[in-house]
Amino acid sequence: MELVVSRLTARTKKFFVLLVAFPLVLGALGWFLPVGASGSDAPAEAEISLGNYENPSLNDPKQVIVRLSNLPFYQENLPDVLTEHRDDLMNDLSVTPVSETNIQISYKNHPQEESILMVNSIAEAFMKLDKRNFDQKQTIMNESIDQLKNETVGPDAKVDQQRFLYELQTEALTMKPAVLLKAPEEEAMGKNAVSSESRAVLGVLMGFTLALLWIVVPEFVRE
Repeated sequence: MELVVSRLTARTKKFFVLLVAFPLVLGALGWFLPVGASGSDAPAEAEISLGNYENPSLNDPKQVIVRLSNLPFYQENLPDVLTEHRDDLMNDLSVTPVSETNIQISYKNHPQEESILMVNSIAEAFMKLDKRNFDQKQTIMNESIDQLKNETVGPDAKVDQQRFLYELQTEALTMKPAVLLKAPEEEAMGKNAVSSESRAVLGVLMGFTLALLWIVVPEFVRE
């Protein structure tokens, strides 16, 4: 056993440069080499359930699709994105109906991380616009209900007041804003592209393991 240890020590000294070089070289390769994952250009998708508050331009799937497929929406809500990706938006962005109330936003032909960021930006901009309009509608509706409740009317108009109040309250209950049902999965980026740091660490570990095997295995084979 002492002889084996002695020979291993000698081989370690002899191949010390190799023991150091293997981990460094493989670590550097892991850091600098690009990742060529086959799914890296997969499209990113988001699904939105549109709101319901009597605003066809934001509640009707056909009108929303037209709105998100043309430049004015991006000029008003995402000017920086439009400046950098005008041609890509027109060629690689797809907005399609999923159901009578839902739409899907899809962006393709780009690295997955870029596609995810693009779809998230568009979905977020639409959701902000929708919330702003829904809040305005809800405020007007609540003010109308409160005003009607507090209004003093004669006996002849009391029935009409109650009927109108009931209609307003019913409408308020059916109102709803848009809901983001499905956002692009950011963790999917990790499935197709391991980070540079992780690849570098893996390369160092593999290099160290290979160097140790180069030193140790011949001695045990000899035994």
